[in-house]
This record gives sequence, structure tokens and C-alpha cells, in this order.
Amino acid sequence: MTIKEIAQMSNVSISTVSKILNGKDQSISKETREKVLRIAREYHYIPYESAAGVFQFLIGVIVKDTRKGRMLLAGINRGARKQGYGVYCCEYGSEKDSEKKAVSAMCAQNVSMVIWQRNSRESMEYLPRLEEKGITVFYCDFLLEAEGERQFTLDYGRYGYEAVTYLAERQHKRIGCLVQTENEKSSRFVKGFYRCLYDLGLESRADFVMEWNSLKAFSDIALYGITALVCLEEEIAADVYRKAADSGYKIPKDLSILTITECREQRVLYPRLTGIYLPVEELGEYACSQVIAYWEKSEKPEQVTKIEVLEGDSAGEVPDHMAGKIVVVGSINMDSVISVRDFPEAGQTCIAQKLHSYAGGKGFNQAVGAAKLGADVVLVGKIGQDYEAKVLRDTMAGYGLCTDGIFESPAGGTGKAYITVAKNGESNIIVYAGANRLLTEDDLYSHKQLFRGAQYCLLQLETPAEIVDCAAGLAKEQGIKTILKPAAVDEISDSLLGKIDIFVPNRKELFHLCPEGDGIEEKAESILKRGVKEVIVTLDEHGCMWKNHELTMYFQAAEFEAVDTTGAADAFIAALAVYLSEGFSMKLAIQYATYAAGFSITRDGVQSAMADRLTMDAYADKIAETIACGTENIY
Repeated sequence: MTIKEIAQMSNVSISTVSKILNGKDQSISKETREKVLRIAREYHYIPYESAAGVFQFLIGVIVKDTRKGRMLLAGINRGARKQGYGVYCCEYGSEKDSEKKAVSAMCAQNVSMVIWQRNSRESMEYLPRLEEKGITVFYCDFLLEAEGERQFTLDYGRYGYEAVTYLAERQHKRIGCLVQTENEKSSRFVKGFYRCLYDLGLESRADFVMEWNSLKAFSDIALYGITALVCLEEEIAADVYRKAADSGYKIPKDLSILTITECREQRVLYPRLTGIYLPVEELGEYACSQVIAYWEKSEKPEQVTKIEVLEGDSAGEVPDHMAGKIVVVGSINMDSVISVRDFPEAGQTCIAQKLHSYAGGKGFNQAVGAAKLGADVVLVGKIGQDYEAKVLRDTMAGYGLCTDGIFESPAGGTGKAYITVAKNGESNIIVYAGANRLLTEDDLYSHKQLFRGAQYCLLQLETPAEIVDCAAGLAKEQGIKTILKPAAVDEISDSLLGKIDIFVPNRKELFHLCPEGDGIEEKAESILKRGVKEVIVTLDEHGCMWKNHELTMYFQAAEFEAVDTTGAADAFIAALAVYLSEGFSMKLAIQYATYAAGFSITRDGVQSAMADRLTMDAYADKIAETIACGTENIY
């Protein structure tokens, strides 16, 4: 086939054909151009090698010798065949100068255009070699972001976003991300991952993104209470499967796995791996069509990429006991616990039997209690910039709490509490508020996104009343139910009580705050009239009373021998919130909370003595058999 023959078949002059094939066809109609090019393609026209720069129907491709590279090439081949073009490919490996040699080999061929899968930004030092040969270069990369009309890539940020969306729809609240190494591709993916967490109001922290080449990653998954993992590569997911089996994790019962994969036929794993399809071949075909349209000056096709989930069995619903998100706004202290035989009287010196320091504060205690029972917990509070603050942060990380709402104050030291515990388990507490008193409304408003998606907000009054009122208001704006534990206050405003769903005082606190009325039922009734929906009065060894506008019900205490009663109320409230967030009835949630409080008094300390989920599950049958005492006042 010659130019003369093409001219005869096209009914145009040889000059016209030459102009079209040499790209000098500005004055020639679109119809004539398309007719000439169609005939040239159909008869596989190839110019003489000496005719440098002459149009030809051969596309050069430089790809990396990897699975993605070969799939990209397959897509380019498919796109080229559809439009009558041929492909000449040079592959390069991981060896030094391998990519440079591939570029040199391409330059030796009589091609007019090249699609280049670059290895890195440093690959651009080879570009002048291609330009010297008059070759027009197009880029189709995975590592690098598209920056012009001759560059094509996949939107990894979108895939990171959609992966989180898929898992969040299955009620996962604490989602981790595993990448192989840090590069531009993984950076874009992680940005999409974080953006979705933020948009959905889920916990977002740097610890949740891990490089899988660190074996520490799997222990971090357990440490932070992660229930689902997004893997950027299918190879990572396969490694997670192996590590999960070694660590006794069951997929997806204990840990859900979702991977990004370019293969519809995934590797054999049990249970079947759930993946989001990465359209690598489709990208190659699209890039090829764009290159041809650019070269032929024809209309460029649009890229249509929809998210396609390859359904498997590895990404299931989150376990029911991990479904709730709870926000705790409150005090964070370092507690000093002093054990004595009997409380000293005024003027009496008493010799302590033991002295221990623990992380504490009612806010911190309730957050830990909820986290140990499987809840997704966000703690909001303020600490100092001292040694105690560091210890407390380490403790928070150990319990897997979200600490995005922890503020530091250079003006006030970390709060402290001095607790005296007598032989019979009773305790007295003196609190130094410190930085707890410096928590501001601006702190809360600047981080109000932390409230999104929560089911309960736990509040106490060891922080300023106006801050508690503000937190309750933020919670109510987002439809979050509130639980308030009053402590160390002389009065509570009607404004605050009107925002409280469940009010949980002990008997002494109730009588102190409500002078009107003779007994606990009358005093609880006065609280209900001020806007609270439910009142639960804890009665130490006598259990508790639950009252609302329709009923009054008493519950017996769980039978545990008291060693230290300090954190019983916090354990009660934490368990109450967790079980209510899981859809338990108020009656059954109170019974679980009663057992959680009872278990917490059997050991010294507060947070370490609180029951975890396995402990509470062991009491499930016994709790189910427990019957509340009805409306009879047993106190």
C-alpha cells in the first residue's frame, strides 16, 4: 500500500493524503481526513523508515514488568485493535537502568507516539531521548497523579473513600488501613480514606493507617479495637489472613477485610475475599482511545468508571456488641489511692496500708468502662503539659480511646484526685480539678464533628457546669441521648436538666440536690418535672431505682464482695450506655449495669477493675434470670 493507492481509493489527491498523514491537514475537512485514515488503517499502511515523522498506525508502550503493567498493556492492546492500530511494547523490570534501556529500545523503533508507565518522577530524566526522536509521549501511571491532558491514572482517593463507605454501611465504626509502602499512590488512597471517615463522623487517627511491612501492625489492630481493615493491595490482604489465623482471629467474625484488587478472579482464600475492583485494563483501553483521538484530532471519549464491588465473605457486619459510638465529655485525672483500715476522724493521724496511682477522673473512667465493653469511644477533656499527661495519654492509647478531643493546657496542671479507701470498701474522694476546669466552649465547638454518629453522650460535673451544658446542647443538636452523673455540685440548672435523657445520682447526691420531697421517689419525681426523661438512683448495696413518668422499678444489687467501691458508679453508667446503644431495653440494660458495677468493686483500682465484654458475657445467663423487684420500695 502506497500513498498513491490510498489517494486513488479515497478519491483525493496525493498531496491531500500526504498532508493528512503528516499532520498538516488544518485546511482539510473532517470527513476527508477520517476517510483517508480509515483506508490507511484498513490496509495497514506503513511509511518508509526514512520518512521521519510520517504518520503511522503503531503505538509504542513502555510498561513495568508487574501484574499491573501487564494488565495495562492488555487494555492498550484491546483498544488499539478496535481502531486498527498496532502496538510495540518494551517492558522494564526492577534492575538498575532497566527503564532507561526500555526507553532506548523504543527510540530505535519507527513509532510516532508512546504510552509510558513511569516508575517514578525520576523517570522523566529519560524524556529528552524520546523527544529528540519526535515521539509524542503520553503517561499512564499508578504511582503518579495526572497533571495534564496527556496523563491518565486511576483516582485512588476515590477508591479509599468508597472502601470506607462500604464498611461503614456494615456498621463498622473503627476502620484501619494497610498500605505496603509510602508513595504518591498510597498517599492519595489514604487521603480518600481519611476524608470519608471525617464526612461520616467516624474516628480518625494517624494510628489507624499502617504500613504492612511492619509486623507490629497486627498487634496495633487489636490494641486500637479495629473491627475492619482496608488493604490497598491484595497481597497485603493475603498476609492479613495468615496473620489472623496465627493470632486466633476469625474473618469476618472478629475482623472484616476489604481489599483493592485489579483481578476479577482473586486468589483462593477462605472465606472468599471481598474486593473493590481496580479497572487497570479499562484504564489502558481508555488511555489508548485518548491517544488515538489526540493523534487523529477526533472527539475524545469520556472516561466512565463506576465503583464495582467483587462480593465475597470477608467483610461482614460489625459484631452487635461493637455497634455503638459513645462520646464522653468529662474529667481526666491522675488518682492517688490510699488504703486505710478506717477513715481518720478530725485531728487523727492514720497510717496508710497501701498507696497506688492510677489513671482516673469520672470522664476517663466511664470512657474506659465503655471501651472495655466493646464500644467505640471518643473522650473529650483537657489535661496539662506535665508528666502525668504523658502517662494518661499512654493509658488512653492502651484502651483504644479516640483522643482527637484531648486538649492540653500550659496554664493548668493535669487534674488529680486523692482517694481514701477503708477496709469495708467505702471511699472518700478529694479532687483537684486542674486543667479540667480550663476546658472551654470553643474547645467543644471546634471539635463538634467528634459527636457525629454517636448514640450516647456521657457527662459528669467535675468540669464547669457551663461546659457540661454546652456539650449536652451539642449532643441534642445531633440527636444523641445524654446521661449525666452529678458529683461535687450544690445545684444543677433547669437549662442543663432539660437536655438530659438519663440522670444517675446516688442517694446522697439526690437528697443534696433536691430538698423538696420526702423520699427518693418524690425527689426523683421532682427531677423529672424539671425536664429529665429518666432517673436512675444508685443505692449502693441495695441496688438502684429506675423512675420515669410511667413507672417506678427497683433492682437488687449483684452479689459481689466489696474491696474498693470507688468506680462502681462509673462502671454502672458505662455499661448502661453500652447496652442501651445496642438496643437492649432499659430494664435489661440496668441489670447488666448492676452486674458491671458489682464486678468493679471486687478489686482495687477503678479502670483495671472494670469488666470487659468476655466477663459480662459470662454472666449473661444469670443476668437474664434476674427479675426486677417491681414498684415496691425496698430501700
